[in-house]
Amino acid sequence: MVVRSGSGTVEPWSEDLADEVDERHPEERGLIPIEPEPSGAAWQDMADYRAGVPFKDELLEYPHLREAWFAFADARMERRALRWLAGEGLIDDAAAERAIAQRPDPPPPALADDRFALARAVADDLRTLFGDRLQRVLVFGSSARGDADPESDLDLLVVLDDMRSAWDEGARMDDVLWRHTLESGIVVSALPVRAAELEPPTRPVLIRALADGVEP
Repeated sequence: MVVRSGSGTVEPWSEDLADEVDERHPEERGLIPIEPEPSGAAWQDMADYRAGVPFKDELLEYPHLREAWFAFADARMERRALRWLAGEGLIDDAAAERAIAQRPDPPPPALADDRFALARAVADDLRTLFGDRLQRVLVFGSSARGDADPESDLDLLVVLDDMRSAWDEGARMDDVLWRHTLESGIVVSALPVRAAELEPPTRPVLIRALADGVEP
């Protein structure tokens, strides 16, 4: 690809097309070659984007993260194009800087900042999953106490009327918990328990969970 200085017209050109278009080299006709971007630039864009988004291995499986990535990549590419145009004298530096300032990196996808809203959304999905077997869901740990930091898990106590295996019930919840974890950026952990185990609780983890547990 080449661009015509002055008019800004872009036209295709390659050695194979020389006889069909004009046998003279583009630079002999006052055209400026547009060199392809090095692959490393795109890789760096992805690395910069991934640095701001949690759970990187699955990020492109989720539509809202894909859309955010394309917006991020477009802004990066447009800024590079503007710098190239200014460097070749096709636009003046001041105009390029103004245009670049109008194309900042978009913010990363918003992470859930309301842990109880997230807990309610998870609880709704668990009600669909377990039906009448689900008696209640409690938030416990740092999220319930109000001292969670951005890296803290959201710990949920999932109380079922009956269950044969905590392992099996945990596996049943995996898809729900993983989806909300990826979408929110907060690790959602759930401890399934039989309702009878809470009357009264004897396991230390259940005693602590009931002591600071809060309905979302």
